[in-house]
Amino acid sequence: MKFLLIILLLIQQALASNYTVEFIGSATDGQKEKVTLALKEAHEKIRSSDFSYEVLNFKQPDKSLRFYQATMNNEEVLKVLISSKWDHKVAFYSKCLSKARAYVEKGPTVNLNWCLIKNDQLWSIGNTLIHEQTHVFGFTHDYDRTALRPYSVPYGVGSIIENLMGGEAEIKRVYTPWYKRIFNWFR
Repeated sequence: MKFLLIILLLIQQALASNYTVEFIGSATDGQKEKVTLALKEAHEKIRSSDFSYEVLNFKQPDKSLRFYQATMNNEEVLKVLISSKWDHKVAFYSKCLSKARAYVEKGPTVNLNWCLIKNDQLWSIGNTLIHEQTHVFGFTHDYDRTALRPYSVPYGVGSIIENLMGGEAEIKRVYTPWYKRIFNWFR
């Protein structure tokens, strides 16, 4: 295990430092600067041994070391994260009444809802960008807010990045009963 971790850290140092950012569509200089700074700091954390440690030791409550919905163990998840090519393609949209901060549709582009994140701290934007990029790598989570959704790879890794960047992400067990989901749908 320790030998594998050392190998992973060496690979991590070599590969994780290489990432790109491409802005799709129109974006202001302020938007580009804020996203670029958030990604720079997030990737510094991805290269850290603290990130590797947190991913390797991530677990669901009362479960073994494993992300929810992951078909691989934590070491394999870490290997995917540090060996993948982090080509960030970012587009902006603005829907102030939406609850979605960002989404990835077919393809590698992360669509950021600038109306909801423009005043966020860098650690929060880093969380969102890394969360969405894990979808590009093929990781998923429940669409509904189930109790285990926060323990999926996208939410878990996003929370790890946020905490390492100085935020205070807390993995919460969030479950919205069916009747509240229906009520919220009509709002």
